[in-house]
Amino acid sequence: MNAPQILTINIDWNDSARIKGEGENGLSEDDYVALRDNLELVELPPLDKRSTFYAHNAVMGTYKDVEAFNAFKISVTISRIRGLYQEHPLTPLLPPSEAGTQIVNLAIPNAALFSVQSLRVLENECTEAVQSALDKGWRIVAVCPPNDTRRPTYILGHFDKDQYL
Repeated sequence: MNAPQILTINIDWNDSARIKGEGENGLSEDDYVALRDNLELVELPPLDKRSTFYAHNAVMGTYKDVEAFNAFKISVTISRIRGLYQEHPLTPLLPPSEAGTQIVNLAIPNAALFSVQSLRVLENECTEAVQSALDKGWRIVAVCPPNDTRRPTYILGHFDKDQYL
């Protein structure tokens, strides 16, 4: 049998209060005990010390823990633990596909930078000049803070290779 994959699990502040039994939607004592019994790696305090639960930091858990939280309508955010070799954190949570293929949308940070073909530097330019460049399709890649000058230096990018300001 494979060892369970360990994840970082973040619990929302409101859901943390629900686990403690606070508010209108707080977990009942029976639900709390059931949740506690269904968790594999995440440790919740005993029922009599339930009010001491505080999810201010991410906790380590497994997919079974994520499923247990979801069963009680407690939304969590998961991520892989940096430095551990493992499969993508969402792979086991994806529903099985009938055709054998699964479509997954992933966000890639800074994906727009892959389309930049031309770069230009705007030094000591007024706001209108920067806006004019933006109107021509240029996009701000970086803003460099000024050293003893009034205006910052802008590095602009454009998707056309031979585009000029």
